[in-house]
Amino acid sequence: MTFRIQASPTWVCSLYDFKKGGAFGKHCAYCNLFSVKSANTFVTFGSKQIPITREMTPRDWLRGMHRGRQATGKHILWDFTGGEPTLYEGLPALLEGARSYSEWAITSNTLLTKQ
Repeated sequence: MTFRIQASPTWVCSLYDFKKGGAFGKHCAYCNLFSVKSANTFVTFGSKQIPITREMTPRDWLRGMHRGRQATGKHILWDFTGGEPTLYEGLPALLEGARSYSEWAITSNTLLTKQ
Protein backbone atom coordinates (compact mmCIF):
# COMPACT_ATOMS: atom_id res chain seq x y z
CA MET A 1 0.00 0.00 0.00
CA THR A 2 1.23 3.50 -0.88
CA PHE A 3 0.36 6.57 1.15
CA ARG A 4 -0.05 9.85 -0.71
CA ILE A 5 0.81 12.95 1.28
CA GLN A 6 0.27 16.47 -0.02
CA ALA A 7 2.84 18.95 1.22
CA SER A 8 3.23 22.67 0.57
CA PRO A 9 6.87 23.78 0.59
CA THR A 10 5.79 27.39 -0.06
CA TRP A 11 2.64 29.48 -0.03
CA VAL A 12 4.02 31.95 -2.56
CA CYS A 13 1.88 31.89 -5.69
CA SER A 14 2.39 33.34 -9.14
CA LEU A 15 -1.35 33.83 -9.69
CA TYR A 16 -2.14 35.96 -6.63
CA ASP A 17 -2.17 39.69 -7.39
CA PHE A 18 0.00 41.18 -4.65
CA LYS A 19 -0.47 44.69 -6.03
CA LYS A 20 -4.14 44.65 -5.04
CA GLY A 21 -3.25 43.34 -1.58
CA GLY A 22 -6.67 41.92 -0.80
CA ALA A 23 -7.70 39.39 1.79
CA PHE A 24 -7.42 35.65 1.17
CA GLY A 25 -9.42 34.32 -1.70
CA LYS A 26 -9.48 37.64 -3.52
CA HIS A 27 -7.70 38.51 -6.75
CA CYS A 28 -7.04 34.89 -7.67
CA ALA A 29 -8.93 33.00 -10.35
CA TYR A 30 -7.33 29.68 -9.38
CA CYS A 31 -7.95 29.04 -5.67
CA ASN A 32 -9.11 30.63 -2.42
CA LEU A 33 -5.87 30.43 -0.45
CA PHE A 34 -4.17 33.61 0.66
CA SER A 35 -0.58 33.60 -0.51
CA VAL A 36 2.07 35.92 0.82
CA LYS A 37 5.70 36.72 0.16
CA SER A 38 6.75 37.56 3.70
CA ALA A 39 7.17 35.54 6.88
CA ASN A 40 5.29 36.07 10.16
CA THR A 41 1.89 35.87 8.52
CA PHE A 42 -0.74 33.17 7.97
CA VAL A 43 -2.50 31.03 5.40
CA THR A 44 -6.24 30.49 5.62
CA PHE A 45 -8.18 27.28 4.98
CA GLY A 46 -11.88 28.08 5.22
CA SER A 47 -12.26 29.66 8.66
CA LYS A 48 -8.96 28.33 10.05
CA GLN A 49 -5.87 30.56 10.10
CA ILE A 50 -2.51 28.80 10.32
CA PRO A 51 0.51 30.94 11.25
CA ILE A 52 3.58 30.82 9.05
CA THR A 53 6.81 31.91 10.68
CA ARG A 54 9.21 30.65 8.00
CA GLU A 55 9.46 28.25 5.09
CA MET A 56 11.04 24.91 5.91
CA THR A 57 14.43 24.21 4.39
CA PRO A 58 14.99 21.20 2.11
CA ARG A 59 16.83 19.59 5.03
CA ASP A 60 13.76 20.11 7.27
CA TRP A 61 11.52 18.53 4.62
CA LEU A 62 13.80 15.55 4.09
CA ARG A 63 14.03 14.93 7.82
CA GLY A 64 10.23 14.95 8.05
CA MET A 65 9.86 12.73 5.00
CA HIS A 66 12.28 10.23 6.50
CA ARG A 67 10.37 10.23 9.80
CA GLY A 68 7.10 9.68 7.95
CA ARG A 69 8.54 6.68 6.15
CA GLN A 70 9.90 5.26 9.42
CA ALA A 71 6.64 5.82 11.29
CA THR A 72 4.41 4.17 8.71
CA GLY A 73 6.74 1.54 7.31
CA LYS A 74 4.88 2.15 4.06
CA HIS A 75 5.80 3.51 0.66
CA ILE A 76 4.92 7.22 0.47
CA LEU A 77 4.17 9.33 -2.58
CA TRP A 78 4.86 12.96 -1.73
CA ASP A 79 2.74 15.38 -3.77
CA PHE A 80 4.24 18.87 -3.54
CA THR A 81 1.66 21.61 -3.98
CA GLY A 82 1.22 25.07 -2.53
CA GLY A 83 1.12 28.00 -3.27
CA GLU A 84 3.21 27.35 -6.31
CA PRO A 85 5.81 24.67 -5.54
CA THR A 86 8.02 25.63 -8.48
CA LEU A 87 8.63 29.00 -6.78
CA TYR A 88 10.16 27.30 -3.73
CA GLU A 89 13.89 28.07 -3.91
CA GLY A 90 14.85 24.77 -2.31
CA LEU A 91 12.79 22.58 -4.67
CA PRO A 92 15.74 21.14 -6.67
CA ALA A 93 17.55 20.09 -3.48
CA LEU A 94 14.32 18.72 -1.99
CA LEU A 95 13.52 16.59 -5.04
CA GLU A 96 17.10 15.37 -5.36
CA GLY A 97 17.11 14.26 -1.72
CA ALA A 98 13.64 12.73 -1.89
CA ARG A 99 14.30 10.56 -4.92
CA SER A 100 16.61 8.24 -3.01
CA TYR A 101 13.84 6.81 -0.80
CA SER A 102 10.49 8.15 -1.94
CA GLU A 103 8.41 8.92 -5.00
CA TRP A 104 7.25 12.45 -5.59
CA ALA A 105 4.85 14.43 -7.77
CA ILE A 106 4.20 18.13 -8.27
CA THR A 107 0.74 19.67 -8.44
CA SER A 108 1.28 23.07 -10.01
CA ASN A 109 -0.76 26.02 -11.19
CA THR A 110 1.98 27.07 -13.60
CA LEU A 111 0.56 28.43 -16.81
CA LEU A 112 2.21 28.65 -20.20
CA THR A 113 1.66 32.11 -21.63
CA LYS A 114 2.85 34.04 -24.66
CA GLN A 115 5.02 36.18 -22.37
